[in-house]
Amino acid sequence: SGTLQNNLGSNSIQSAGGKDVLLFGWDSTQGYWQQAFGGLDDDFCWKVRWISQDMIGVSGYFKDDFTVGSHQLMNEGNRDAFFVQFNTTSQTYDSAVSVGTPGLEEMRSFVALSNGSFALVGSSSGDLTSTGIVGGASCVENGSVACTFILYTDEDLVPQKMSILQSPQSVIGFDAVEIGTSGKLLVTGQSTKPFIYSGGNVTRQGTTYTDVFVARITAGGVNDLLSAYGGSGIDEARSIISTPTGFTISGSSQLDADITPKVYE
Repeated sequence: SGTLQNNLGSNSIQSAGGKDVLLFGWDSTQGYWQQAFGGLDDDFCWKVRWISQDMIGVSGYFKDDFTVGSHQLMNEGNRDAFFVQFNTTSQTYDSAVSVGTPGLEEMRSFVALSNGSFALVGSSSGDLTSTGIVGGASCVENGSVACTFILYTDEDLVPQKMSILQSPQSVIGFDAVEIGTSGKLLVTGQSTKPFIYSGGNVTRQGTTYTDVFVARITAGGVNDLLSAYGGSGIDEARSIISTPTGFTISGSSQLDADITPKVYE
């Protein structure tokens, strides 16, 4: 927020009002570069990662209308989720999309799928049926306070459909990765109360607070496999990456005993 003075070889940056999203980097052609975007209220970035040699993706939330490049994102009443593509070579914003309700939406991660489309991972405390996107559901029914949504878009970020991960209280997905080039996803994060998925309801692994979950999502958007573990404290997964032999997840745990993860099919 305010005016950012820096030593990156560029002019200072003035925020639009509250806290803005700041992007900066270096390459051998341009040297140091920097960009900022946001509205009059606070904005937040959850994830930045490379999509291609020249393109990065940025996800997070915004609390007021703002324009990024030629793309105007309209706020629906509180925190709304956004995803933006930024070309580091041309220093232009290629495309943008947002998801919002009167509740709280945050785009926590994203996957650039091998077929050129995108899977955007966010959380919501609103009724996503109001977005008009196929597969949208209410995240505040039957005692639930938040759910995870996966928004599938085409290569131009035009929404195609949604998948929802829910429990009677909350499911927060923090990251995802594509399984090879299959279009299938592994989504990981934290959940409370029984986890609702295609095979039935999975009871909480620990005794209180949150558990780690890993959900496999088919190319069609169905949660067909689930692994979960946790203790009596707060357990959560924040990141997942593919490795030569499988996948690695990082997060935190307050385990009070040795607990074996359980897999549900």
